[in-house]
Amino acid sequence: MARIVVLDAGPLGLASQAPGVARADSCRQWIRDLDAAAVQVVVSEIADCILAAQAALLGDPSDNVVIATTNIGHLGRFPRVRAESWEKVVP
Repeated sequence: MARIVVLDAGPLGLASQAPGVARADSCRQWIRDLDAAAVQVVVSEIADCILAAQAALLGDPSDNVVIATTNIGHLGRFPRVRAESWEKVVP
């Protein structure tokens, strides 16, 4: 079973901030930890609806696909899509 994490704009925005911002540094370390754990990290090319559709279609039905986000309430409303705060997605 593959492990796939789809990043939304929240974690991407944090990861692109300058070094020295604690939450941004933490987010970048989290992405490095995912990579070290052989988790496939995916970045959507388009908005939330497409992000949710992409997450629902990624991998096999038995795969563990989660959208790493800062907006759980919105993305969690899409069927067959699991959304978690990026800080709660463990490698």
